[in-house]
Amino acid sequence: VSGSATLEPADSYQVTTLVTGEILSAPFEEDDLVEKDALLYTLDSGDAQESVSRAGISVEQAKLQYQQAQEALKPSATISGTISAVYVQNGDSVSAGTELCKIVASTDLTIDFLFPFTATSAFYVGQPATIFIGNFDGSVQGSVVSVSDSTTITSNGLQACSVRVKLENPGIVSDSFTASAVIGSYSSYGQASIKVGASSVITAEASGKVAGFNWLVGDTISSGDRICTITGDSVDNQIESARISVSNASTSLENARDNLEDYSVTAPISGTVVTKNAKAGDNIEGGSGSTLCVIYDLSYLEMTMSIDELDISSVEVGQEVRITADAVEGKTYTGVVTEV
Repeated sequence: VSGSATLEPADSYQVTTLVTGEILSAPFEEDDLVEKDALLYTLDSGDAQESVSRAGISVEQAKLQYQQAQEALKPSATISGTISAVYVQNGDSVSAGTELCKIVASTDLTIDFLFPFTATSAFYVGQPATIFIGNFDGSVQGSVVSVSDSTTITSNGLQACSVRVKLENPGIVSDSFTASAVIGSYSSYGQASIKVGASSVITAEASGKVAGFNWLVGDTISSGDRICTITGDSVDNQIESARISVSNASTSLENARDNLEDYSVTAPISGTVVTKNAKAGDNIEGGSGSTLCVIYDLSYLEMTMSIDELDISSVEVGQEVRITADAVEGKTYTGVVTEV
C-alpha cells in the first residue's frame, strides 16, 4: 500500500498576544530552540502596572470599610477609666452619633490656686486644703500635690505663690466650674479653673437597637472593652454591602494582575522558532490576527495519508512505514502507523 502526504511537525504554535503596546525586548532569533514557558517578548506594561496599583488601593479601602462596618456593630471604650454617665439602655433605638455613655480616665480634679503676698515655704506637699466649688453649699477636702518654686503675677499685678491641689470629684463637677481654697491660714486669690481628667463620650456609629449594654455608672472599664452591640437590618445591610465591595475589588485586582501577565509573552511549547515577525521596538496591536512568531516542535514529524477503501483493511496501528522524500533523493526513512 502506498500513498503521499505532507510532513508536519509534531506540534506547532502561532504566538499572539491580546495586549497592545511597544515591545521592549525579544531575546531570541529564528532557528533558536526554546523551552516551554521561556520568555519570548516583554511589552511596555506601565499602564497595566498602574491599574494593578489602583486596584490594590481599592481592595485596601474596601477592607477598611468592611472592618469599620463590623466595628460599628460593637462600639468599644476608647480609654480606660470609670463609667461616669449612661445615656441608653437595652432595647433603645439609636442612630449614628447617639451618645451611649461617658468614660472618665480619673475621678480626681486638680486646681491651681494663687496666694498673694505668701512665700512658697508656707505650703508643703500633702498639706490639707479646704475647697469651695462654685455656688455649692459647704466645702470639700483636698490636698496639696505641688508648690511652685517661684512666684507669679495675678491679673491685678499682685505677686503670688501658685499651689496645685488635688481632690476627688464630688460627683457632678466639670471643667466649667471654678473654685477657691483655704490652706492653713491663707485664702486663695479669686476663682480658679477646675481641671477634669481626660474623658470620652462613646457614640453609636450605626443605626439599630442596643443590646448587651450591661454597664452602670461607677463601673471600671478598660480601653477596647465592648460597650454594647448594635443590631438591625440597617447594620446588616451595611456590612453586606461592605463585604460585596471587598469581593468586587478583589476580583478587579485579580483581573488587573492577569492582564499584567499578558505583557510577558512566553513560549507555549518547546520547539524551534521558524518565524520571528516582531522584534524589540515594534509597536503591536493585540489580537489573534497579529502573529509574533511561529514555533515548531520538530522532535518528530507526522503525515496523514488517504488509503483506498479496498486497502485500508490491510493497514493497522504499529505497522512499519517506509518513507521517501523528493527533497532527499536516495534515502529512505522509517516510521510507524499511529492511528487508523
